[in-house]
Amino acid sequence: MGFTYEQFKQIVTRRQIDGHREFASVISNIEKFYGEDSIKIFYPKNVENEKPVELLFLLKSGLLAITINEHKEVSYEHIYSKVDSKKLYNSRHDHSNHVLEIKFENGKLLTLDGLKDSNYDFRDDYVEVIKEFYRAL
Repeated sequence: MGFTYEQFKQIVTRRQIDGHREFASVISNIEKFYGEDSIKIFYPKNVENEKPVELLFLLKSGLLAITINEHKEVSYEHIYSKVDSKKLYNSRHDHSNHVLEIKFENGKLLTLDGLKDSNYDFRDDYVEVIKEFYRAL
């Protein structure tokens, strides 16, 4: 199993991550608005690199995309649209990276890339979550 929401919460609680205050606020709102039991899969996009952070939650009721921009502003987008198609790509020789493209009926496209969304050290954890996402869709 890859990186879990429970592990993420522990890292935030211990302040072992940059932006822990913003993440703590997001965690609080997740509990208020959705409850942890509604979360099927968690994907922390760009937490381990310098790109804008996206926290993706596959919920029982759709997909929740939480974005934190460079000004520390947080936006919540709950996508209720059904998945139209999904494509999974992996590295040619060693299968060390996976990319998942999810296309929704409303036209929105979501791409999860184990290497681009994290860094080399966490790539394997991200690949596992991508596989979980693919199976769950």
